[in-house]
Amino acid sequence: MQKAPVIYFIAGALAVAGLGWRTLAGSSDRIQPASDPVRESVTVRPRTDGASIPSSTEVSAETARKPSNAKEIGRQQLKADFYSSKNLRVFVHEAMRRPAQGGYYYSTRALQHCEFLPTLVELTKRAPTTNALANDRLRTELDRCEGVVEQFGGIRGLANNIEARSDRQQDPLRTLSRELTENKFSDPEMAIGAALSSAEPELLKQALAIYGKQIIESNAGYRIEWNEKLKSLVGLAAAQLARETLGDPLSEWTAATYCLLSGQCTANQNEIEQELANTKDRETLDSFKKLLRESLSRSK
Repeated sequence: MQKAPVIYFIAGALAVAGLGWRTLAGSSDRIQPASDPVRESVTVRPRTDGASIPSSTEVSAETARKPSNAKEIGRQQLKADFYSSKNLRVFVHEAMRRPAQGGYYYSTRALQHCEFLPTLVELTKRAPTTNALANDRLRTELDRCEGVVEQFGGIRGLANNIEARSDRQQDPLRTLSRELTENKFSDPEMAIGAALSSAEPELLKQALAIYGKQIIESNAGYRIEWNEKLKSLVGLAAAQLARETLGDPLSEWTAATYCLLSGQCTANQNEIEQELANTKDRETLDSFKKLLRESLSRSK
């Protein structure tokens, strides 16, 4: 299998595994068409609608959903528990009692993660790796997930459980994730600002990935004909920027997943992504990151 297809396949798999992947002064900071790796690697169309992304630096209190100090402390603790819990079945039982602190959101993340593991196990059987650390981490995740899928009826059962609850709207992280998925934000930078305020890397990645194509076209100044490869590169750019901005609590697990799926075993996820992509794709990826970073900086 060639490197380029591998990175796009793995990126898609990790997007599932991960659930359970600014104003710059002066025109010189913009990528110019004459030497623009984005323009050179895509088919572009002139803009005809005059649309642009507002440079608003304010995020409304409602959109950002800034919690009280007590709720913020509770949310940060629940977030830490989600990433470190040795028993996700027990974690979900506790999290479901704390919707205002993101309990429904993190319960959903836990079920998504655990439902993906059997698929990962099957994928690794096709080309098993001898890397002890990666295999040990997979066993650890299987232990963390023991019983949780059966207990809650899988992700569908959990979703039905949450939908039946009158307090489901109290979870700000679940609400934000749904608004991002349903493309409810008219201003992409407000979406990014709300994700930044959540302090959850996965939500920032989600915001950058969903609104990334619109942001890139606006900041670049021209339309792009998006093929599947370019969409995958937007996803990689979003993931890398989210890690750089809010950290990566899943770094060890993500590295282990890369190792299991590709045989590329290193703790540096960016290094793996850069290695698997070809030179032209790396240039495009870096250009996408620069254009997304402009909006990210304006949203802070």
